[in-house]
Amino acid sequence: MNRTITCFFIILFAFILPFFTNAEEFKTAYVSDVLILTVRNGPARTSEVFKTIESGEQLLILEEKDGLSKIKLNNGDIGWVQTQYLTYDIPDHIIIKRLNIKLEKLAATKDKLLKTLESSNEKYDEKQNQLLKEKKDMELVLSKSVVESNNYKDKYLTVNNQYNDLLEKSKDVVFITKENTKLKKINKEFSEKIESLELNQKTLLKVGMIKWFLSGAGVIFLGWIIGRTVSYRGSRRSGLLS
Repeated sequence: MNRTITCFFIILFAFILPFFTNAEEFKTAYVSDVLILTVRNGPARTSEVFKTIESGEQLLILEEKDGLSKIKLNNGDIGWVQTQYLTYDIPDHIIIKRLNIKLEKLAATKDKLLKTLESSNEKYDEKQNQLLKEKKDMELVLSKSVVESNNYKDKYLTVNNQYNDLLEKSKDVVFITKENTKLKKINKEFSEKIESLELNQKTLLKVGMIKWFLSGAGVIFLGWIIGRTVSYRGSRRSGLLS
């Protein structure tokens, strides 16, 4: 299969190659500044005219012979014309026509570029307005941010001052806590001493009461003894008098 395809392309190339080779050898010419040029079907002035071409028409010279040229037209027709009416230089009217075409294309391109430029300018103006609006919005946001930043700064300073005050107060609190602990300890010691004194006082009171009781009992006992003695002596005296 591959071999068949290769052979086909080789044959096709061999068939087309002569046409390209001959085309490179042919010369391009133009009908010179005459109104109408007759095209004959043979290389003789008596050959039949089968076509006419106008000045400026492009053609391909295949052969030149005895003041005649074998030509090939753009539509593929082949005939003979007089060589003296052919020129290898591009006619002025063709050059002018081509220049006019180029000018028209340039004008069209210019119009297109102008429209593109106008559209670009409109887009640029629109984009510029948008950027200006965004700039104003950014400036407004920045201004608000500055105000908020200042507010936060003031709040920070206030909080910082409060923190410093609390820090100072915390030092006093620590001191007061330590002193309170000391006072609690001293108070506890005083309480223990007071309890001890109260206990001693109660003990002394009991002892005093005992001593007072003993003293009172001793006085009563002493009075009783004295009374007994006095009574005994009185009785004895009465007996003696009897």
